[in-house]
Amino acid sequence: MGLPSWTGPGPAREHIWWRDAAGRLRVGLHAGQMRAHRCLAQIVLMLCGFQSGKTSYAPVWHLREIERSRVGDHFVASANYDLLKLKLLPEYLALFRDELGWEYRASDRTLVGGKKRIIFRSAEAQAGLVSATILSAVLDEWGRPEVGIEQWDMVMRGLSLSQGRVLIPTTPYNLGWLKVAVYDRAIGGEPGYGLVNFKSTENPWFPREVYERRKREMPSWRFVMFYDGLFTKPAGIIYEDYEDSYAVFEPIRPDPNEIDKRLPGPGRYVSGGNLVKPFVIPKWWLRTVGVDFGPVNTAVLWGAEDPVTHNVYWYREKSGGDARENAENVRSYKEPIRMVVGGSASEDDARAEWGELGVGVVRPFVDDLEPGIDRANSLFKQRRSFVFDVLTGLRSQLGTYQRELDGAGEPTEKIVEKSRFHLLDAYRYGGTTIGVRSRAEAKLPGKVPDLRSPAGIKARMGIR
Repeated sequence: MGLPSWTGPGPAREHIWWRDAAGRLRVGLHAGQMRAHRCLAQIVLMLCGFQSGKTSYAPVWHLREIERSRVGDHFVASANYDLLKLKLLPEYLALFRDELGWEYRASDRTLVGGKKRIIFRSAEAQAGLVSATILSAVLDEWGRPEVGIEQWDMVMRGLSLSQGRVLIPTTPYNLGWLKVAVYDRAIGGEPGYGLVNFKSTENPWFPREVYERRKREMPSWRFVMFYDGLFTKPAGIIYEDYEDSYAVFEPIRPDPNEIDKRLPGPGRYVSGGNLVKPFVIPKWWLRTVGVDFGPVNTAVLWGAEDPVTHNVYWYREKSGGDARENAENVRSYKEPIRMVVGGSASEDDARAEWGELGVGVVRPFVDDLEPGIDRANSLFKQRRSFVFDVLTGLRSQLGTYQRELDGAGEPTEKIVEKSRFHLLDAYRYGGTTIGVRSRAEAKLPGKVPDLRSPAGIKARMGIR
């Protein structure tokens, strides 16, 4: 079919492509779209403001990939069916069906041109994201809250053999998986990831006066996300003291005269956030394991405490699996476990089941949700709790766990989809066992019948 000729935006039109007087297909890209077009990374995150021209550019980007590819399937997925039907699909039909003569088959939502095919799906129906092999993908508005890292993993599995390219045109909505799994890798210079960012006003047809008015009227965090296309911390984030940026440490030396020696571990916190690069945890550091029970949604999180600084490093996560699988998994690492803690106050049966499988689980020290969150969050604020950057599940949940906002944009007490955040429940259970004071400062009461009981552990940790 031949690639079109590229030019600047030109006069206002319904689409960014048109036929010139000679009948040749031409495409006009504004500066932001052109930067995306020139980005040759395998995964291109096109992070933009509202009405900036990201969705109208998607079929143009895809046309180039399809023209260059071999025979096979290409993939298009919107965050939900409404976005697919109202915006994305009409853009594709206008270019591929109306201009290039492809056949649209509504029964299976595909566009067919010879031996090449474009498959349309929604992230809402995860079963539709499973594909044998695809050659490229456009994931429209996949920064929205209804899209999770599970859908992203499904698409990447479909691209495994072809190593095809991906375009993600979206506005940022939260600090979830997209920031953790794509954005951070792109800005960190990881091979294969590219970032293109532009404001709504990069679209020459977006009214400047609308941009300025919304800037005056909207909360600054919302405006920066929705019109500048930049990640920022939204209102209502529950673990607001967690900073998803790297911490800076200084080594701790055991003796001033032994200048060539230092104690194991990152050392003493100096500045920065709560994120760390993985390091080899010494075998003698004690581990705390937080568990959130569930028939299919069990979450397990491992933390290790530096005995010198008493900082805790959350270094391993696991989601899914039944009680037997997870209990055996905890035992298999043969690590020195300080305690395994988890479940709500009413989940004694689940704790008993793990106990029968050889892993004793104690009840949470703080049973109530809000006090537990406060205590676990305080570890982030004190910069005593740090997260390995490979824990994409925990980091994604930390960036999306938030309260509902009222009509004025202020947080309410209600948590949005609370039942989805199992790793954060595991973190809360584990985090509430970390004493504000060190174990050496803890004072035992006069009589403790069983030091392994919740009361005994609280006493050893100096928790009242």
